[in-house]
Amino acid sequence: MMVSPPADKVARSALSSLIHGMSEIKQALLSRYVKRNGRSASISLLYPHIKANYECIYVCQLPFLDDLKQYQFSPIVPTNAATRKPFIPTAEQVDAARALIDSMDLMTAEEEIKITKR
Repeated sequence: MMVSPPADKVARSALSSLIHGMSEIKQALLSRYVKRNGRSASISLLYPHIKANYECIYVCQLPFLDDLKQYQFSPIVPTNAATRKPFIPTAEQVDAARALIDSMDLMTAEEEIKITKR
């Protein structure tokens, strides 16, 4: 979140103008930010947020392709097959896991809240 310093009226007015301008034309900004000289740049998405008692710009850092890392993991194999048997879930355990995952579905959460409020 980006806000102006509380005592700086000029910065507050400039940032407020930018926030309201972005809000009026319903646009977001892409920014390039370098924290220190010699460091790599980051790209961020800036979008306005206006409430009755404050206004700010939200800053969302966007990933670069360099930020993605591919890790190769070896498969998990028991060291001693005689003492460690592989776990095979029962049908009841599989159904319980499916019910848990379905209960965490946020796509239908709003509908479920409306139903329970009635």
